[in-house]
Amino acid sequence: MAPDLEDIEIRSPEGRGAVIHLYDSKIGHVPLAVEGDGMRRALAFASAVVQARGGVLLLDEVETALHPEALSGVFGFLREMCREQDVQLFVSTHSLEAVDAMLASIGDDVSDLVVYHLPPRDSGQTVYRLGGQSIRSMRSDGGIDLR
Repeated sequence: MAPDLEDIEIRSPEGRGAVIHLYDSKIGHVPLAVEGDGMRRALAFASAVVQARGGVLLLDEVETALHPEALSGVFGFLREMCREQDVQLFVSTHSLEAVDAMLASIGDDVSDLVVYHLPPRDSGQTVYRLGGQSIRSMRSDGGIDLR
């Protein structure tokens, strides 16, 4: 999720309500509340993956609240966690930046990536499926917008 994040703790200072703290190797303990929406969203993803162990996880508009520069790291983290927890991940997005970040996070191993294009209802178009290599070629060679 974050290169310097080493631990997550739930603390209850002086008997008050629980507060989530992150341990950053450079700055020490930091309350999650000061990290921003992106870190909270990434932590929610991590929690959801663990809860979905051995099953399926659906994430709608996966890029919401994530900075475009953080997308690739978050997707790499999600991919790794899903493999460890045996979770099949389905994400939806309208963001070309999110598609590109997913491709960047997997490197050359695109075998697990599939895109389904869902056309508008009553458009007469059919749903189509693209495998990982087709997705990579369409984006890198053709510059085609896959949203």
